[in-house]
Amino acid sequence: LLIFPPVYPLLIQVVTYFVGNPIWAGLLISNLAFVAGLCILHQLIRLDFDRKTAELTVWLYICFPTAYFFHVVYSESVFFALSLGTIYLARKERWLPAGLLGLLAALTRTPGFILSVILAAEYFQQCRERRKLLPCKAALVAVLLPLLGFALFLLLNWSHTGDPFHFMKIYQMQLGRHLAPPWEGF
Repeated sequence: LLIFPPVYPLLIQVVTYFVGNPIWAGLLISNLAFVAGLCILHQLIRLDFDRKTAELTVWLYICFPTAYFFHVVYSESVFFALSLGTIYLARKERWLPAGLLGLLAALTRTPGFILSVILAAEYFQQCRERRKLLPCKAALVAVLLPLLGFALFLLLNWSHTGDPFHFMKIYQMQLGRHLAPPWEGF
């Protein structure tokens, strides 16, 4: 529980109660979330492009070799669906549901806090298109909710270990993962 954000493990626990096997539960969750994410992706693309472009985007996403990771017991597909849902709802100016999905995304994978930046950028883009600031407290709340999700995960770590970044030590010791500048990966 302390290594990974809690949403995906909790989903597995709940679905395991009904299917009886955590592997089957994880596969079911991941595949349903991937299908939901693809549906949201299609709708998101349709906001700016025609149906053919949206369908091609979905098919390319399905066929890309790394799409394999959306079908196994990893949190990627849940994060994919929640992130796209966050962006789609923000584009439709449904700020509070967008923020809540962003909060859940940040509680699914640690990079989810970046959705705060995306939500803020979407808000300012909408303001720019209308040539005035939109008086929207819901948008401010939505921007802050993914940060709150990440803060809750840090608080969970702190309450169990006394160190809010304990999960990063586990990542480095067990998985060999650590923070690095982007160019280091190249």
